Amino acid sequence: MVAQNHLPKPQDHSAIWVHKDENVRFLSDFTGDSTELLITPQRHLLITDSRYTEQATAEAEDWEVVNHQGQLYATISKILQEENISLLSVEASSLSVMAYWKLQEQCPELVINNIDLDPLRQVKIDTELYYLKRAAQMAANALHDILPQIAAQRTENEVRIALEQAMLAHGSEHTAFATIVASGKRSALPHGTATDKRIEIGDFVTIDFGAVYRGYHSDMTRTFVIGSASDRQRQLYDAVAHVQRESVKKVRSGVAAHTIDAFARQEFVKAGLNQYFIHSLGHGVGLEIHELPTLSPKCETVLEPNMVVTVEPGIYISGYGGIRIEDTVVVKEGEPEVITLFPHELMEL
Repeated sequence: MVAQNHLPKPQDHSAIWVHKDENVRFLSDFTGDSTELLITPQRHLLITDSRYTEQATAEAEDWEVVNHQGQLYATISKILQEENISLLSVEASSLSVMAYWKLQEQCPELVINNIDLDPLRQVKIDTELYYLKRAAQMAANALHDILPQIAAQRTENEVRIALEQAMLAHGSEHTAFATIVASGKRSALPHGTATDKRIEIGDFVTIDFGAVYRGYHSDMTRTFVIGSASDRQRQLYDAVAHVQRESVKKVRSGVAAHTIDAFARQEFVKAGLNQYFIHSLGHGVGLEIHELPTLSPKCETVLEPNMVVTVEPGIYISGYGGIRIEDTVVVKEGEPEVITLFPHELMEL
């Protein structure tokens, strides 16, 4: 079990209801969906339906599997009454209002409060790091394979499809998110998902993509130029590459996350480009493509060894184009480990 040492321990007469799929998987190793965990002082219950009972029994060896038989809230209510539970902690950020109402209807005397379990996933163990590195390798290999197809007259969607097929061929379970292929003026869109626009000579082409291995995501961005880069393109690319390279060096244990974001912004100020950097510097990666910690102005988290974050500065000039360079980085006591292994130099394709 990945998270066998992370299980939260409720106090007497209290319980924890785990609803978010990623946290269900992290805590139990169950890889399906439509499943809840209920943790009481005496029992660890995995509550699902008849589609998943056999799978859950095989995957979640340390959990008591319960088939709710289409009566989820009645089943939870019965268990809470049997265990004499008066306080239930729920993941409010992922629980629907309807689910809350149904639970209140079943247990009108129950006190319900919020618990945030996402921080449990911030520091990765060796198994998780292996999964993340495998996903990153699949993505990098796929991009290398399709480089000849990133060319003038190809459409963004043709490049996207080729890249996604290559990731699947290298073993990815599916894409980590909607693949971004943004060319020409569209590269100024930070989340410019692929269209049928044809790539042209002189375009920037920004590709942001990821693979998935054992549920763990990779995330990498590279920006290319089609044909020969102009002086302005080289200048802008070099500026972003400098900020990215120097920001990666700041990712170390003991450093507050927001200070790395602030460093990147100051570097862009020096380059006269700060007005074009319009998002946070990075985010955590794991069972979700965006998770804690974030490299953002408001994140006070102090980085710890084996946290995994992206470092992805970019500039976006409306009507002209944009550049983003992104790596996924493992926090260490000293020099960080970059796991998205693909060249950073400007490639003219």
